[in-house]
Amino acid sequence: MSKKNNNFFTIGGGWKATTKKGQAYLSLSLNVEKMAGVDLKKICIFPNKYKKEEKHPDYVVMASKKEESMPEESKQETGGDFPF
Repeated sequence: MSKKNNNFFTIGGGWKATTKKGQAYLSLSLNVEKMAGVDLKKICIFPNKYKKEEKHPDYVVMASKKEESMPEESKQETGGDFPF
């Protein structure tokens, strides 16, 4: 069963490439402005199923938004993540 997760959004793209020696690699272009508030532990790369032109990326880089959390001072005052 799949569950739709609306917390993920596109932050860049990736292109397949090959070195002169024939080694395959992935070149990424990330939009740093969109990365504010991104959880860097939750990044996914998917094939770009909408690619229509050669200049379009082969892969789409998506990231999860950071979960909202309380400031550290509040956690210490309450003894945890719960404000009550």
